[in-house]
Amino acid sequence: MSAHEDRINGIRTAFEQATAQLVASLEALDDTRATTPPASGWNAAQIGWHVALSTEFLSGVMAGRVAEMNVPRPPDFRETLATMQFPDKVQTFPMLEPPATVTRADTVAKLQASRQLVRDALSAATPDRCASTCIEMPFGTMFSVYEVGEFMAAHVTRHIGQLKRTVGS
Repeated sequence: MSAHEDRINGIRTAFEQATAQLVASLEALDDTRATTPPASGWNAAQIGWHVALSTEFLSGVMAGRVAEMNVPRPPDFRETLATMQFPDKVQTFPMLEPPATVTRADTVAKLQASRQLVRDALSAATPDRCASTCIEMPFGTMFSVYEVGEFMAAHVTRHIGQLKRTVGS
């Protein structure tokens, strides 16, 4: 197996495991618990919805469907995701905000649909695209195509923690 295939498979595994855990966590909640607003922030269903919205967007970025974010890889580019520190709370972009009211079932369906978009993006990530393209992220950082996939998996994992804190499990 090539280094490219190894890396894509690692991203796929991390993303699939995290998404399966998030879906299972939502499915384990009853509808009331999933949609009850906490003292501040999003309820469990809204957290999942945000993850699905973010995954839809980032899978499109990874696949090259958001052309304005794709740039030629600079000769001096170095990957930085592994060394980045993210604050505990990050204000998301308005387009990634969940609606005020969302059901647990609709959130699970949206997560499943977004999961397929990631599968498709990973399958379409060619060695040439991964070697020649970078992504200018909205928060001012440049990522490799691989790092976008790794960020998606880490993003899901981050919000699993938020969901657990929100529902107290």
